[in-house]
Amino acid sequence: MTTPDGPIWALLLAAAASWAWAAWQVRQGRPPLAYAGRRPVPWGGRDVAIIFASLPLAMSLSQTLLIHLYGAKPAADGKIPDEVLATMFAGVSISELCTMVLVIGLLIWRRGASWADLGFSVRHFGRDLAAGLIGFLLIIAPIMLLYAILIRLFKSDELHPLIELARRQPSQIWLIGFCAVLVAPLVEEFFFRVILQGWLERRERSIARESRLLPALPTGMVPILISSLLFAAVHAGQWPAPVPLFFLALVLGYLYHQTHRLLPSLVVHALLNGCTFLNLWWMIHGDAVAGK
Repeated sequence: MTTPDGPIWALLLAAAASWAWAAWQVRQGRPPLAYAGRRPVPWGGRDVAIIFASLPLAMSLSQTLLIHLYGAKPAADGKIPDEVLATMFAGVSISELCTMVLVIGLLIWRRGASWADLGFSVRHFGRDLAAGLIGFLLIIAPIMLLYAILIRLFKSDELHPLIELARRQPSQIWLIGFCAVLVAPLVEEFFFRVILQGWLERRERSIARESRLLPALPTGMVPILISSLLFAAVHAGQWPAPVPLFFLALVLGYLYHQTHRLLPSLVVHALLNGCTFLNLWWMIHGDAVAGK
């Protein structure tokens, strides 16, 4: 079942209009997105290390607990039964959200972090939403094209675990979509952009006061590069996805550096995952929708 052509052409036309607008902005000597300064984040390197160590620990504990509660024993090949996997993915997503909430509370309590430090701002909601939408339209075609080329080049047929699970358990597709489109982008953008990149920007400022750090690179580029490399490395098991994900992370990092708010990069990330989810949903349920 192929994806309907109408939405694809509409998306491409909107992307072309966004590229034309961005080119016009640059030609006028204005950046596509204005820079919003802020104070350095109050958390340090030790905090970042503890926070990033807590994520895999929370995921591992939640998986172990769910396997115990459901009495699910791995099959002979070591795989968990399909009927339990969707619930486990949901459980892991909930544990990630709980970890995020806990981290927010601890940073406010122990480090005096404000909501602005943590990337939250209701006052700029409309502007941030528009920035995220334009960012998505600018990046969607290059990212999808690069991924398609790499898939053909490396002849890879490996699927993301959530996509594979959705194919095996179509009845759980909305639960899987919730985890992939809402929870995963929120958690990843908060930890990689707000926590990690925010701290790297603080370190860059501190070093810059004592010496010139890579003077050939613009301010903020080193934190964007480091956080993007680590973001891609986390997805190394889904080759060749880390390559386009690195370039995606550069855009997400730029959005965060310019605004220092969570919503723009979250919108881009969620919309990209949403496109993948809708394509997957159409592949599974498209025949029924078309009445065939």
